[in-house]
Amino acid sequence: MWTSGPYANDQYCTGGQNSGELCGWVVTVANSDVTTDGGLARNVATGTRSSSTCLQGGDSGSPVYTQRFSDSTVAGKGITGSASGNNPCRMLFTAIHRTQLTWPGLGLLTN
Repeated sequence: MWTSGPYANDQYCTGGQNSGELCGWVVTVANSDVTTDGGLARNVATGTRSSSTCLQGGDSGSPVYTQRFSDSTVAGKGITGSASGNNPCRMLFTAIHRTQLTWPGLGLLTN
């Protein structure tokens, strides 16, 4: 599990049910409130990916993660929220770090 919040220019991947694994995402805004078609998304990170292959309907709730090349593992970074656009693709995600702050016992389960 990623132990800090996202930062601008962090790179990450997503693993959507319909889109599959998509890497090359970059955090553009680390933490903000964003108005979407569904209402206000609070405390989310925004990311973009320069590609015509984007997240698809049904990918919400999928993992956001970072590949650790030093030991060939992955670290969970967040949970996919909404997506829009096409080249560049845009998406919102909730950072795992935020959920850990909300659910203090989570740290005991994952350490």
